[in-house]
Amino acid sequence: MDKKDRLRSIDYITISYCKFSNRYWTVAYGTQNDEITRDRTTLLYNWWYQNVRRCPQLGNGILHVYNNYYEAFGVEDNNRDTSGIIGGDGSEIVSQNNMFNGYTKGQALMMGGNDINPCRDDNSLISNELDGTPEEINFEPKKISEWYPNATNYGYSLLDTINTNNLDTKSFCMKYAGCFDSQEGIKYITDEDLANWPSIKYNSPFLEHIELTEPTEHIEPKESTEHAEHSEPTEHIENSEHVEPTGRTEPIENNEHTDFAETKKGNSRRAEFNIYLYLLFHLFVFLS
Repeated sequence: MDKKDRLRSIDYITISYCKFSNRYWTVAYGTQNDEITRDRTTLLYNWWYQNVRRCPQLGNGILHVYNNYYEAFGVEDNNRDTSGIIGGDGSEIVSQNNMFNGYTKGQALMMGGNDINPCRDDNSLISNELDGTPEEINFEPKKISEWYPNATNYGYSLLDTINTNNLDTKSFCMKYAGCFDSQEGIKYITDEDLANWPSIKYNSPFLEHIELTEPTEHIEPKESTEHAEHSEPTEHIENSEHVEPTGRTEPIENNEHTDFAETKKGNSRRAEFNIYLYLLFHLFVFLS
């Protein structure tokens, strides 16, 4: 990003479950302006295999990188430019529970060299020799970051950097990170599988825990209006009067039979009148 992109810089980036192999320049990103409140990035569950630089390198942004596995060539065989995490100008970086295999401390964490860009590492381990005994990094930056993602950004789970159960950062990344050239090679992880890996879980700062309890008293459900309109009367009324839709309340006896008789009588009168007109017409024609 450059100056013309000010106030339009990328934000909320996640890089996960990737394998980066045999690269000199690997992953570098950030902004080239003074917009340092964006470019918020999370890197997790990635396997960085025999790369030289920028794993990753961040400038003008905020990075949370945790549970990544780094494997170089060993301090005797590494390129002189070998590096892991690089913090550029305007960056703030928090590293947690990452495993560096075959790095020196200076190569693994190239950040924290000034009192302008805060950073911190929590519980990452390092082995100078390839597959050597891991040790604590004891990283001491000039300005320690006071940013805790679980307090301001999101909840997440941390895997042990290393343990004896093979449920740690290295084992997880080597098992699940990277792409595959066949469907058979794809490794799926279910919620049940993942439940065995984390050692620490941080809740989201935006979610509130609510306890659900049973009601103390039983409340009968109210009868719906629709049901009430079609319900049967509560008592039987004998000899109820028929009420017309017009609103008349007086009783009408044998109304159906009366209407039918009057209709039949009217039809008979009309028939007689038509016969009379027919005979009168023909009489007129005959006399003419």
